[in-house]
Amino acid sequence: MKMVVVTTVEEYSDAIRKVFAKNKVQFYSESEMKNFRLVENDESDNWFGSAKHLIAGHILFTFADEETADRLIENIKKLSADNNFESPVRVFQLNVEKYFMNMN
Repeated sequence: MKMVVVTTVEEYSDAIRKVFAKNKVQFYSESEMKNFRLVENDESDNWFGSAKHLIAGHILFTFADEETADRLIENIKKLSADNNFESPVRVFQLNVEKYFMNMN
């Protein structure tokens, strides 16, 4: 069992959901998140100045067998390359050592 996690900016979240659907992911979880881009070389004398930029984003994750997890990652990589996304879409998988799901 694998856990596939995707982080993306708000603008790309619908496209990621479509990849999940195309790969027949039946259940996934999603949450809004705040991404921050730290600004290097902030020349501002104001210590309240904008040292970081807030970017709205989403984190989506699902549990899948290894084949589905691999396919999801490849399809998300292809989506990102085909659309020349300006902001990174990050996707990774984790091994799940134990898994239980109550179906009652």
